[in-house]
Amino acid sequence: MRRFLLLITTIMVIIGCKDQNDSFIENNKVDDISLLRADFEKQTGYDKSKVYLLTPAFRTRINWDKTVEKHKDTILIAVTVLDTVRFPINGMQVDLKNRVILKAVRNKDSKWNYSAVTFVPTNLSKGYSGLIISRSISKGIEKIDYYSEGAILNNDTGIRRKFAVRTSKSNSGLRAKCIYGYVNGMLNFVSCDNPPDITGGGSSNNDTYGDPDDFEQMPVFDEGSNEPVEQYIITNNCQNPCLKNTVDAIIMSNVQSATQEALLSAFKLNQDFNLSFYEATNLPHLRGGTATLTRYSTRPDGTFSNMDVRIDLNVNELPSASREYVAMVALHETIHAYLYTKGFFDQYGKQSVEQHDMMWSSYINVIAGYLNNTYGMDINEAKVLATDGLQNTFQSKIEDSIYKTLNNTTGIPSDRRAILATAYRSGTKGTTCK
Repeated sequence: MRRFLLLITTIMVIIGCKDQNDSFIENNKVDDISLLRADFEKQTGYDKSKVYLLTPAFRTRINWDKTVEKHKDTILIAVTVLDTVRFPINGMQVDLKNRVILKAVRNKDSKWNYSAVTFVPTNLSKGYSGLIISRSISKGIEKIDYYSEGAILNNDTGIRRKFAVRTSKSNSGLRAKCIYGYVNGMLNFVSCDNPPDITGGGSSNNDTYGDPDDFEQMPVFDEGSNEPVEQYIITNNCQNPCLKNTVDAIIMSNVQSATQEALLSAFKLNQDFNLSFYEATNLPHLRGGTATLTRYSTRPDGTFSNMDVRIDLNVNELPSASREYVAMVALHETIHAYLYTKGFFDQYGKQSVEQHDMMWSSYINVIAGYLNNTYGMDINEAKVLATDGLQNTFQSKIEDSIYKTLNNTTGIPSDRRAILATAYRSGTKGTTCK
């Protein structure tokens, strides 16, 4: 009899525990966040050592003692970003500190779904404007939404105009293919939008996508990393939409040099390397831009301790050129800035003649590849455009035979190359720069 009573008691305790757990899943509010945490850790295997679980691009820590209950089926949990992460977007550098949350949404089957939501606001004065990146923790699927003054943007033209992003060729008319950011000063892949047929069309009770309301209610845990980090400083001071959008696109793109190093990786905060883009009205006719070393210092061992490079773009002429030509000029000057960081300048801080030698020998394909990948430009015409501005510059050490070889890699006759370059420069060929 005693054994029977003991068995009944045990069963009742188990049922009671199950009912208690179910009450957490089914009641009207989450009264014990530890149960939610336990559920999350059971689903994901998360512990504090798994700092890349929420996003593979940068380290995070979940702060379970800082939460917001939006309603019975949606909980927002604060997340600390342990790295210095910035998005260059719309001429701004958006810091992701206190911009990430873990979002828990309970579906109709009483199961909690989790996603990491990253906010990249560009303006908050008239409602949320910027990006919201949602990443499903269980599936790894990412979704990028673009907002303007609180309204979601679905039109590809509007997205590109607002944010200067490149769209996927296989998914034109919908979302940008990838968004890039800088993690600890290095250009790093951050997020790529998955095709709509994977993520699904609209939002439902099963979705954990972020929205502007989450941003307004998000919990903040003001704790950052004490670890030293490197961070680049690049500012886009251009106001003309053509120049501004072109420069933004270059900043966001992972442009690789011949050594597979990101061109903009040289500009990091700990070395005080700064790059600034400006519009110029005083450049001579046919001069698209200039890159000027304005400040630098060296350490006793000869390495650079700091450096400022200024790029001026000809606002009088470039906006009437094709966007391909404008991008070529901006990237050409960016490479000059990069070569400054490698020491290619004379005792007066002026460009050394070797800079254009380096352009010919190592960076024509870099520029042409960018034009081809970004704008779908014919690779041979892109190579022609990439050499524009390099003609008649040889007070340098490059041998004439090498020059001829490099200059003829496209297979396009020299007279035809001159006509092509002029057409792109005048805007009669290519696409309008906006």
